[in-house]
Order: sequence, then structure tokens, then C-alpha cells
Amino acid sequence: MLNGHAKNHDDPRIWTPTLKSQGLKWGDIIPAFGDYPGLNLDKTGGFDGTTTGQEILDNGCVVPQPEPPPLEVGSLTITKQVLGTPAGDPVPTSYNVHVVCDGDQVDDVIELTDGETTEIDNLLDGTICTVVEEGTETFAIGTDVRYTPASASTEAGVEIETDTTTAVTVTNDFTNVQGETVVTPPVVQPPATAPAAIAAAPVFTG
Repeated sequence: MLNGHAKNHDDPRIWTPTLKSQGLKWGDIIPAFGDYPGLNLDKTGGFDGTTTGQEILDNGCVVPQPEPPPLEVGSLTITKQVLGTPAGDPVPTSYNVHVVCDGDQVDDVIELTDGETTEIDNLLDGTICTVVEEGTETFAIGTDVRYTPASASTEAGVEIETDTTTAVTVTNDFTNVQGETVVTPPVVQPPATAPAAIAAAPVFTG
């Protein structure tokens, strides 16, 4: 049976994904036994073209799959910065930042306080993220809300790069907020009153 089978499958090649498109045949991998030296044990092939027949046998006659390439990922940091004295109704003590990264990787609202930084890791290379602060409509008139880089809050967003941390800062500048103007009414003095007339009684002398 060995001789009959090997005559049809004795090509000195191990399967690779490109052989069929080249019109090339591949042979069996047969272990050595008795006086038979085996077939294609030292030949190379497989998915990567470098796997030997013996390695395939050792893997339970399954061609080992190549290791997937490592993912190319980067990170995003978001920092909250407050300038001046916070003002609004109510006066904010923390701030909510809505972060969206395409591909459904991130869609979350993150609460930050002044000076606090949060980091989002393992974002795929080329991912576009937008960062928009929520609740700014409650801030006092004159509050300046800005983003660094400025594109972070727009549709353009910021792009994640491999092995790189992309930093976004959200700044609330309250230094130009005008305080409430208090008008003190003038003091109205009562009108002056004329002194009361003194009636003199005549005096008669004898």
C-alpha cells in the first residue's frame, strides 16, 4: 500500500499556498519506519515556506499557522485645564468630556477635574478620535472653552499613530467672565424743614 500510495504523491515538495497557482504539485509527508527513510521530512513549505515536514508531523500532521503580526496601536491622553475662577450656574467642580473614536473603539463620557489627565490605550493606528466637553452652556458669559489641538472638537478630530501618545487638552478660561454688577441706590436726604414760627405775646407795662 505504501508503494502504491507514494507513487501518486511522491513529489518532493511540501504544500504552500502558492504552489497550486503555479501549477506545481506537492507530495505527502511520510514518517520513516523500518527500512523506509520517509518522505519530505526535511523539505520546507507550509504557510511561511520555512516549516519542515518533520515539524508538521510533530504538530499532529497539521500545518502550523503563522503567528499573527502584532497590532499597530497608539494612545490618547486627555487633560483638563482651568484658568481663573470657575463660574456658572451651578459653579462647575468637575467637567464631562465626551470621547468618540471611530470603529466603535471608544464612545464614552469621562469626568475630569482641573489638572487631571486620563489615558486611553490600544487604539488602532489611523483611528480618528473627537473630544468634546459637555455642559458648556451652563458656563458664565465670557467663558472661553478651547481645545489643543483645535481639530480635536471638530469632525477632523485627531489621528492615532503607532507607538505614539496623542495628547488633547481641554481648557476652560474663566478669566474674562464678568462678575455681577451691584448697583447701590443713592441715599435720598429728606427735605429740609423750616423752623417753627415762634409767636411773641405782647408785654404791657404800667
